[in-house]
Amino acid sequence: MNESIYENEINGLSKLQIWDKIHNAKDNKIDLVYLNLFLSRFENELDDTDLSIMQKIFKDKKLPNTEKTILVSCLVDMNLDHDFEYYNPSLKKTYSFNPTKLSHSSGSKKSDDIFSKLEQHYLKDPSKLQIAASLLQVLIIETFPDEFNFEDTLTTDTIINVVDSLFNQTKIIDNEVSRILKPHIGYKDEA
Repeated sequence: MNESIYENEINGLSKLQIWDKIHNAKDNKIDLVYLNLFLSRFENELDDTDLSIMQKIFKDKKLPNTEKTILVSCLVDMNLDHDFEYYNPSLKKTYSFNPTKLSHSSGSKKSDDIFSKLEQHYLKDPSKLQIAASLLQVLIIETFPDEFNFEDTLTTDTIINVVDSLFNQTKIIDNEVSRILKPHIGYKDEA
């Protein structure tokens, strides 16, 4: 569906009806196209109802972080100054955050250091480095909005173990980092 079809579809809908299209609760998805159209159309007209709906999305215990961070990213771009409560289902914790206090490079020094270590480790194997970099990105998304706070060596070693286990079919070590990554690679612990 191209954007003009989306635009035609939302013309004449109320804001609440558009929110229903943005957050498909049945499928636990956020539709990025509807969200961007909504925010571009109503950026200067967001009201308490819109903020309450966003809060409900952020507190949803079933909606994955990968979906919630789509909305966060858009709010950071808008520089929306509002405090939200945010439930992280991977960490099973609730946090407070304000989009104006975030940037797209939050935690970049730490993640850059870890990426450098992964890059050194996989210097001769760029395909494994690409997988390792993707897992690092998953970890950053899944721990949001908490600051990425795992120890560098633990994180680096765990990502290397996960990548290598994918290629060598070996067991993945069990720790707090691997427990976040395992669902994203389809890993099932043996009973």
